[in-house]
Amino acid sequence: MNSYADAHTIKYKLIFYPMAFLVTLFMYGYGLAITKDTIRNGEKLPIIKLKQCTVFGIKASIMITLYSFIEGFLLYDLSTRSYLLNFT
Repeated sequence: MNSYADAHTIKYKLIFYPMAFLVTLFMYGYGLAITKDTIRNGEKLPIIKLKQCTVFGIKASIMITLYSFIEGFLLYDLSTRSYLLNFT
């Protein structure tokens, strides 16, 4: 969707970027709902609940952002300590 929106006007970008963001939140949320159901010995896929998927999606987005920052800082620190990155 991003490549389609990049090739078109601002009107399409205003439609596609928020839609892509919402779809991503929903996919993260449903993934966490599946994980939670699997931990509780669920045998089938859980029912899609919009509110639950939205809340889980927001939680997953925050979690992914925090983990990415932590990993990024750790990798940057380790690479500068081992002189893989030299900005002098």
